[in-house]
Amino acid sequence: MFFNKKITTEETGLLYRQISVMLASGIPISEALDTLLEETDHAKMKDIITALKEDLNKDISTGGRHLRHPEYYNEALVHVLKAEKQDEKVSVFLNSIADEYEKTAALKSKLSTTFYYPFFTFVTACIIIIALVIFVIPVFKEMFGEYGSHLPVLTRFFMNLSEIIINNAIIVLVAIALSVFFIMRIRGYLYNYASYIPFLGIIIKKMSIRKFTGYLSILLSTNTPIKESLKLAALAVDNNIYGRKLEKIGDTVTEISELKEGMKTSQLFPNMVLQMIAVGEKSQSVDYILSQIAGFYEKDIDTSLFRLIGLLDVFIIIFLGVIVGTMVIAMYLPIFQLASVAG
Repeated sequence: MFFNKKITTEETGLLYRQISVMLASGIPISEALDTLLEETDHAKMKDIITALKEDLNKDISTGGRHLRHPEYYNEALVHVLKAEKQDEKVSVFLNSIADEYEKTAALKSKLSTTFYYPFFTFVTACIIIIALVIFVIPVFKEMFGEYGSHLPVLTRFFMNLSEIIINNAIIVLVAIALSVFFIMRIRGYLYNYASYIPFLGIIIKKMSIRKFTGYLSILLSTNTPIKESLKLAALAVDNNIYGRKLEKIGDTVTEISELKEGMKTSQLFPNMVLQMIAVGEKSQSVDYILSQIAGFYEKDIDTSLFRLIGLLDVFIIIFLGVIVGTMVIAMYLPIFQLASVAG
């Protein structure tokens, strides 16, 4: 299982498109999946196709997340495939789902990349700070050791900190390693609660709305009932906090003409979006309007990520400047005191 590599976004999109071609050719979904299962040599892909077949045979409620591989396919895909239609709309749906999956993965990649440069800058700076604590501060401690308690409080603090870190180096390293491991294990939960972080939370909200409107547009274009479409689109949202709020829209909307009011009650959508939905209701083109809204949010997220990079750079520079500057001042305070006494 060690060599059971993860499936890429491109491979997942290709799987959807292959199923699309087979269904458009009149091949039943079960037979299409069997064919793909025989054709692929990739162990992980075999596992995904097998799991998809099993999930298609199960009675999966749209009220919960019970799929074996929700990272590769969701309730919306399972719902449409369970209908076992081989018409053009299903083929278009699968291609649209592939596009949607690739867009979502691209946005997540951009969000991760946004933090790479600040993260490496921060790590580099931390290494410099640790080097100062381990190698530089002890030198100053030897120089000023005879002054003991007469040293400034700030100087004594950093000298004591240096001594603690040096004497407990193994414990400190283990604590850092465990912290990194723990963060990696709970990063999915962190993504949910990152919605409460200023500015970053706004971007995650926009990503949730973009995915919701994108999936809702695709589902409505396949004539899926509005109530069911709303539930499935909400389940496609990765952030559970926003996903639950969006699910509640489906509890109040029974007809497409009620969509604007239902979205309004969620308090997640700006007036511009609500006005566009109202226009779509009147012109009977809600699915098209929703796709336009998703496209707008995609561009808006790009702009927001660019701004976030600038904010992170400024924050890190200020933070590190304060830390390093305080350490330098702490080490030179005794020298300043001696100079003033000598003067």
